[in-house]
Formats: sequence, structure tokens, C-alpha cells
Amino acid sequence: MKRALVVGINCYLKLGRLRTPANDANAVAQRLREIGFDEIRGLPSPATSEAGLWVDPNPDRQVSSRELENAIEWLFAIGEDKSNIPETAFLFFA
Repeated sequence: MKRALVVGINCYLKLGRLRTPANDANAVAQRLREIGFDEIRGLPSPATSEAGLWVDPNPDRQVSSRELENAIEWLFAIGEDKSNIPETAFLFFA
């Protein structure tokens, strides 16, 4: 199994809004899907499940450190029966 976490944070408390991180993360996620990644999760998660959109480019809130920690834990999570160990775990952060 190939699992990926793509993070594209456009909104920071002291930096204001950035323009490209979410777009970059969505482009990386699309390419990972094309090359056969089984599970892809984006952060911040989009409000809708629009095709080709893994990361919300205009979130109405900031990503919390707890959300980021939970997402990274998911990336490396192993099931109780050890059946879903990812052979590849990919983290993209922009």
C-alpha cells in the first residue's frame, strides 16, 4: 500500500495569506494518484469532495498543531492486525 499526506497551508497567523502552497499540494496529490498511490489525504481538508482537490486553497481557519499531528500519525498508522502497513509513506509539506 502507498499512502501520502499532502499539506499545503496558505494561511499563517503572522504571515497572512500565501498564494501557492495549497495549489502545489493539490498538484502533487494529483500526480501521486496518477502513479498509483492508494490513499492520499490532504490538509487542510477541503469542505467538499471536489474531484482533484485534496487541499483547501481558501480555508476559513488555520490548521492546528493537533490536526497536523493526527494527520502525520495517520500516515504511519499500522492496523491492529498489522495488515495495512504502508510500503511507501510520502509526506509533502508546502
